[in-house]
Amino acid sequence: MLFINPSFTHFFGRSDAEVRGKKDHFLYHDKGQQTHRSAIDTLLTEVDQIETRIPCVTSYNPDTPVTCSVNIIMIHDAEGYKFLHFIEDITKQVNTEKVMQDAAFKDPLTGIDNRLSFNHKLNDLFIEAQRQGEQLSIFFIDLDKFKFVNDQYGHDYGDALLIEVAKTLKSSTHDQHFVARLGGDEFVILIQNNNPKYHLESIAKRILSGFSRPFLLKDLNYKCSCSIGIAQYPDDAMTQTDLLNAADNAMYMAKNSGRNDFAFYNDEEQKIIKLNDSQFYKIEKTIEDDEMHLHFQPIHNMVTGEVHSFEALARYQDQDGVLHHAEDFISIIENNPIIHKLGVDQIKEIRRHLKVLKYHGVQLPISINLSSYQVKSTAIIEQLELVAKKSPDLIRLLKIEVTETMLFENDAIAVKNLNYISKLGFSLILDDFGTGHSSIYSLGVFQGSCRLK
Repeated sequence: MLFINPSFTHFFGRSDAEVRGKKDHFLYHDKGQQTHRSAIDTLLTEVDQIETRIPCVTSYNPDTPVTCSVNIIMIHDAEGYKFLHFIEDITKQVNTEKVMQDAAFKDPLTGIDNRLSFNHKLNDLFIEAQRQGEQLSIFFIDLDKFKFVNDQYGHDYGDALLIEVAKTLKSSTHDQHFVARLGGDEFVILIQNNNPKYHLESIAKRILSGFSRPFLLKDLNYKCSCSIGIAQYPDDAMTQTDLLNAADNAMYMAKNSGRNDFAFYNDEEQKIIKLNDSQFYKIEKTIEDDEMHLHFQPIHNMVTGEVHSFEALARYQDQDGVLHHAEDFISIIENNPIIHKLGVDQIKEIRRHLKVLKYHGVQLPISINLSSYQVKSTAIIEQLELVAKKSPDLIRLLKIEVTETMLFENDAIAVKNLNYISKLGFSLILDDFGTGHSSIYSLGVFQGSCRLK
């Protein structure tokens, strides 16, 4: 070092006598010395001026590095090269940048990384995995029945749950694992390097174990589970988008297996899922195009043999002329809102048939099967209200058939709506009575009258 100015002495706490004639490596923190050497090498081979950020060390607090902007100019003279350094403390600027970066890359609710940060991290780690020829694993985590928390207790409790989940995921993983919240109740974990499946399984089991204990949400101890999908590059996908989709698909496999579980991406199972998706879209289009029709199965008096009622059964015919029964498609759409439209359409069609039968002097009841998901549908309840208002004479002829298991589930909305349907005057039929867990209990939770089947 040949020359320093008073600002140098003020900043570093070192006098001209202390530094003159010495090498300047002691000015830089261990992590910054290589950065400084690289800058000098670049000046010698490529450019005459360079600016970089280097953590520096002052005599005031040598254990705490100070981030500095170091602008170095190479000067040529008869004696060779000299390097003029302009050093500026940019700690405040760096802190401001960190605050702004946290605002952009951190989830404001949970404090962990957000989707934008995840996208950057995935891109960096994916490129690194490609370059090193290593694996990159991704966990896609979705809370089970998270909507119930918000609906039952309010969004404050839902937010509190998300905060606790983030803490659980961080404590269930190592510091080098990257944990982020994509949004809503979806979280992801990125794990670098080659990891055998048994190692990833142990991480998944550790996460599930963390969820086995109730979360304290204000004054509420709430038990919540999650479903985890796991995928690896390059075994399951060759692009970033496909890798994330593979983990997402694996997560749905875990949900379909009963929730509170984890699953690895499986290409063969995905083919089955895609086939089911294809079947769903065909059924959805059939319902939307009003090509689903009712067949009326007669119910006979076992003593006299006379027909005393009908049961309405949904059927549709495909392009090959094959007639499909309910067991072919109900399970595929039973948890999708399209089944609400099916229920509304069926009630409308039954109402038309009842009117025609009554016009011809026939007054035989027709029953319709409704699932618990349909019973909770506002559209179906409104359609039954319309029947009660516009055609009160048909109320006694339209029977609502539900299963005993629906009552055993004790879903508050389903039970409430069934009681309301009964108050409207519709007769209820309890199907499969005696086959459930507790037949007497089933009757106890229902306030209206019903016929057992």
